[in-house]
Amino acid sequence: MNNQISEYSRLENAVETHHMFTRSSFESLRSFKENLINITPDEHRVKAHPNSNFLIVDDKFQVELLLAKLKSILSDQNFYDFKTFVNILNTGFNEKLDDNASEDEVKDFLIKRLKTLN
Repeated sequence: MNNQISEYSRLENAVETHHMFTRSSFESLRSFKENLINITPDEHRVKAHPNSNFLIVDDKFQVELLLAKLKSILSDQNFYDFKTFVNILNTGFNEKLDDNASEDEVKDFLIKRLKTLN
């Protein structure tokens, strides 16, 4: 869909698809396209999973990827479902964002979460 362009950095060679909430921890989210992001091998194997350890996820980078995915979702609402993304955030972070949360509310939620990780 993204012509091998990273949804995160816009770099070419984005040939890997990353589950932002891991398949092993969030089986129910594994097949939602709103939980998947196309990124480069370095972004996947160095940033998302430091040292290619697929058992761990860099929390800060996870939120950065979720913000990038939000941009993708908002730019193509015919392909993605915004409410599904909100549900994914609620499940993945064990939160209770309103199902009718606005785009700005979701963005603010992610930015606040990112600030707590800095």
